[in-house]
Amino acid sequence: MVSQLNGMDKNLNGVYRAVSGTEYLTFELASLRDGVYGDVGIIRVDDAEGRIGGYRPTDSAFISALFSQNRWTSLIGSYEGIGAKAEGWRVDPDGYYIFGMVSGADYAAVRDNREYNRLVLSTHVVNRVNGRRVKG
Repeated sequence: MVSQLNGMDKNLNGVYRAVSGTEYLTFELASLRDGVYGDVGIIRVDDAEGRIGGYRPTDSAFISALFSQNRWTSLIGSYEGIGAKAEGWRVDPDGYYIFGMVSGADYAAVRDNREYNRLVLSTHVVNRVNGRRVKG
């Protein structure tokens, strides 16, 4: 099942695909989880499974691939508050993306300090059932 939101199709696995013909998107921070601040970003992935270099988001090597290939693009710092926007962001038509949030820090701090537990991906949220990780 796929639902469309603001020029992107969302697959049930948390991977988004830019709709054909879409080039520029605007992202808006709609809510914060329990007042936790951090960065919100988008990650260009290789396919509908959310892979980077053959690694799925559930693979331990995925985070290394994310950092080594510099796939993260910061969109909004949640310190900017609800309603903050990233306007005119260019996407590859028909490209695949996942969204990420860094809890309580910014992306650079997570990368540099290897605090990977602060990184939450859209694929990880849907791959959890009753608080337990589901391999997907």
